[in-house]
Amino acid sequence: MSSPRTVLTASTLILALFASASSLPGAEWAALLTHPPAGANMVVLVNSDALRLGAAKLKNAKDGAQKEAAANILAEIPEHTRRAAIAAFVDFDSLEPVWQSTTATFEKGKVPTAKAIADHEGGYLDQVAGKTVVWSPRGRYIIPHGADRLAVYKPADRPGAARWMRGLTKPAQPLPDYLKKTVDRTLDGAALVLAVDMVDSISPVSAKTKLGSLPSLANAKAELDALSQLIGDLHGVTFTVSVEDQFMGELRFDFGSAAGPLNKAGKDLVVEAFSRRGLLLPELREWKGGVHGKSYVLDGPLDASSVINLLAFLTGSPSTDDAAYHGGASTAESTTSAGTTQAQASKRYFTSVQRILSECRDTKGLSVAQRGVFNDKLSRKIDQLPLLHVDKDLLDYGANIAQLIRGAGAAIRTANVAAGGQKAVAATSSTWYGYGGGFSFNDNSEYNSSLERQAHAQGMQQHVTNMEQVDNLTAEIRRSMTDKYQIEF
Repeated sequence: MSSPRTVLTASTLILALFASASSLPGAEWAALLTHPPAGANMVVLVNSDALRLGAAKLKNAKDGAQKEAAANILAEIPEHTRRAAIAAFVDFDSLEPVWQSTTATFEKGKVPTAKAIADHEGGYLDQVAGKTVVWSPRGRYIIPHGADRLAVYKPADRPGAARWMRGLTKPAQPLPDYLKKTVDRTLDGAALVLAVDMVDSISPVSAKTKLGSLPSLANAKAELDALSQLIGDLHGVTFTVSVEDQFMGELRFDFGSAAGPLNKAGKDLVVEAFSRRGLLLPELREWKGGVHGKSYVLDGPLDASSVINLLAFLTGSPSTDDAAYHGGASTAESTTSAGTTQAQASKRYFTSVQRILSECRDTKGLSVAQRGVFNDKLSRKIDQLPLLHVDKDLLDYGANIAQLIRGAGAAIRTANVAAGGQKAVAATSSTWYGYGGGFSFNDNSEYNSSLERQAHAQGMQQHVTNMEQVDNLTAEIRRSMTDKYQIEF
């Protein structure tokens, strides 16, 4: 069963940008999704003011990890941004976006100029569909719109971007009903919303086979026929982050019929399914779940670290993705005039890598399989950091760090696959009859569990070894860069 966190990453799955609160449900969100490309099966809505508010409420938290994660949330949010809406087509097998379009609003007059963006990205100005755009070597087109708006189209497919941009002057392609209803009912003050359209995506026939392999359902003696029919009637999944005294999360599964078959084992099913895909938030195990008419809903408190992991998984892009836009169009010019372009770009790059490494070191609540998935996502974040004007030795350091993180993730996945291939599938049994008779049965579960534990241990040992190399490389480059530029790295 594919779904969010889907808790989302995108990557990943998607570039997340931002917002301010107002009183009308969905009004501002819908205005940012007037021209989504045809075929979208996911939307993401991100409100920067609400995220800033949630982070500020954790400023005096006693939990040091919470305070650090709250600071990283602030680092994820480009200065002067207000809100953004992202439409995307996501491959559910890879959980990666095939394409995505983002429309973001800024404080009026704070949108950087096309030239400033191109200078920072190391890209160039181009004319596409009669508009000035920026081609970025990070695989996207960036299009400034007036005094308060910026659009991003990924990948940097020129014909695809041109078709979308020409469509902005034509009648809009409607979103799928599930996504449109989600956008319309979303409160403008929501911090983060991710919705996935699942209509006609799951066959009840294949669902029954997969559901039958889940221990969570076997233990609950769930009725597979009714449950597989319900799963086949899944209309969509929505994950919402809101702010009260802390961050709160809600995971909602909406069906076309009553969700009663999930009464017994709904929570265990969601936890197991998400864990298998490497999408499980640790808090989900503690959340309360229940059937509400045609929906099954889980909700509860959300740690700041999980908000960071959620954004990392969604975006697949760097923590300071647009940090150079802080301060508007004059940033690049003022930096150059001061003669410290390389030093500042290098310091910004180093700081970004360290922030990503803090996410990588935070293993709280993550299974070994989930660590493998997140390592891959985080290595891509380093790959996508802005490179222009960054010291060559620092770029080599970043490439090595990304490779070490990626290698640890690959080791975890390879060990799991190898263990899976060695598992005994069929149960074995034997009977004999003689003096007193006898019977023995072995379901191979302990053998299989032992293989899984060994695989996890091997994978995590590689992760620990690689992180030790990361620490050594970091200490070395910090000394070198501090000595070279005479600023603290």
